[in-house]
Amino acid sequence: RGQDLGAIFPACDWAVTRPQGTEAMIEAVKAAIPARTEWLGAHAYRAWEPAAARKQTDPKHSCAKSGACGCPGMSYLIAWFEEAANTLAAFGDDVFTTIAQEARSAGVSLVVSMQRASGYQISTDTRESIPSVLCFGVGSDTDAGFALPDEVLDMGANPAAWSNRRPGYLYAVAAGIDEELYANPARSYRNDPVALEWVASSFAGVRMAIDAVTAKAAASVAGRAYT
Repeated sequence: RGQDLGAIFPACDWAVTRPQGTEAMIEAVKAAIPARTEWLGAHAYRAWEPAAARKQTDPKHSCAKSGACGCPGMSYLIAWFEEAANTLAAFGDDVFTTIAQEARSAGVSLVVSMQRASGYQISTDTRESIPSVLCFGVGSDTDAGFALPDEVLDMGANPAAWSNRRPGYLYAVAAGIDEELYANPARSYRNDPVALEWVASSFAGVRMAIDAVTAKAAASVAGRAYT
């Protein structure tokens, strides 16, 4: 409800803090995914890439029968659900499954952030469809086993060793990180509201406007809430 991240809300196209808004956002993302993949396919993109965000002037990425189509670009989309345990409790452990399984091909990143992940909260299908993880200190080896891949734990990763005694310490498992570093603890730093406000205002000029493809799909289920 804005306790930690409220200062950055101005940098978000759509921020909600109530269950009703969260439900609308989930349905809007679900509607946007097929619309976005259809647009990417029509413009000969096998996956989203930066060129997809720009005006389509390349004949190789055209929905026209000949020549460049000149269509406006489609921005990358991030759907971030903070304190997601509340959402999972309200709507079921498979509420994110469809998004998690289809998001990457549509140029969408799904972030599910929660204090303690477990099999009682989030479905196996959702978990297996999320390719990256940041795991901070946890209370037990069981919690660590749910968050981190077995091979990373076998390499020596142990977030239960520091529990909540080292704020910001984490293990990061994601594409682009050397796999040999997966078991090395990393460190993040908390940004205070002043820093978050600076980020929101300083980068406002380079943020892409809402693209028409996502806007139209979201409007079909959420009206003008997104736009």
